[in-house]
Amino acid sequence: MSLNSPIIKEGAFLLSDAHYSPHRPQLLDFLKAIKSNELRATQLILMGDIFDALFGFIKPTLKENKEVIDLINDISLNIEVIYLEGNHDFNLKSIFKNVRLYTIQEQPLKCSINDNTIYIAHGDFVGSSVYKLYTYFARSKVVLFLLNILNIIE
Repeated sequence: MSLNSPIIKEGAFLLSDAHYSPHRPQLLDFLKAIKSNELRATQLILMGDIFDALFGFIKPTLKENKEVIDLINDISLNIEVIYLEGNHDFNLKSIFKNVRLYTIQEQPLKCSINDNTIYIAHGDFVGSSVYKLYTYFARSKVVLFLLNILNIIE
């Protein structure tokens, strides 16, 4: 196991495809319970598509998800948070300072648990050439910059 390979701890919480939006607050309640220690997690592993849409550099997605972003950042000060980016949430490095982030290109992620090797991933890293091209451009800082300008113009 390399130094960059996470160790999944006993008592870790793994979550994927929550697709948080203000219209579906269940994730918010779950994270509040972790922060308050009502739910005792040793580690939080977020396996992509945690948000309906959270794209680094696109301000409306940051604004809409601010409360959940703040909770994840607060939780990461007390327990290890690992975040595997999905196809609905990416370019997150500037958003989550204390979170171990892994892009789709770094997945599946080799981990260990109880002296065993496992691989975890969000998925959506295998697909047709057209899908791969779409995901490449969607994550492009140039494309995200242009989308931000369009948002300002509207």
